Amino acid sequence: MKKKPTEAKQFDCVEMMHEAQELSDLALQGKSVEEQLDYWNGASARLQARLEQDARTAMPRKKASGRTRTHAA
Repeated sequence: MKKKPTEAKQFDCVEMMHEAQELSDLALQGKSVEEQLDYWNGASARLQARLEQDARTAMPRKKASGRTRTHAA
């Protein structure tokens, strides 16, 4: 099955993944296992802090009213 031709991609997630891998490879080049663990633990902590900050600043969702619709018969 052939895919239909589509417009040019505005964002290529595979390319982004490869670029991120290259950056982390460069950052870890020549590091000991302990230094690599410190790198990844720090990255994990920064991500967790960012997610928590995003959760605090996100717009609150509207609560459901609890009412249900009734349809005329």
